[in-house]
Amino acid sequence: MKRKLSVLIYALLSLYSIGAIPADISAGHWTTYAEVTSVQIHDNSIFASETNTTDHTSASCASQNGTYWWPATDHLAKERYSSALAAFASGKKVSVVYADECNLKSKRLTHIIIKD
Repeated sequence: MKRKLSVLIYALLSLYSIGAIPADISAGHWTTYAEVTSVQIHDNSIFASETNTTDHTSASCASQNGTYWWPATDHLAKERYSSALAAFASGKKVSVVYADECNLKSKRLTHIIIKD
C-alpha cells in the first residue's frame, strides 16, 4: 500500500512540475514555463506579451491567464521585450514573475526567464 501511495505521489508531482496540472500562482512568484504566443508594442509606451500558461494567474486582474504588460520606461523594459520576442521567435518557454497591477486587462510583468 505504501509503495502504491509513493508511486501516486511521485506521478502527481511529476505532472505538476511539467505544468500538466494547473497551479494557482500569485503575484511575486515564478509561473510554470509556457510558450509565448504574442509579443506587442502599444502606442502608449507599453509592452505586452501573452503565454499559453496553464497556471491560474488572474486572481486580481480581470484578464485571461498568461497576459502581461510592462511600461517601456521600466528599468530593463527593452531587455524584457527582447527576451519575450526571442522566446516567441525560437519557440522556447518562459517563466515570469508579475505584480498585481492591472492595465490592458493584464498583469504587470516584472521578471522573465527563458528555458533552454
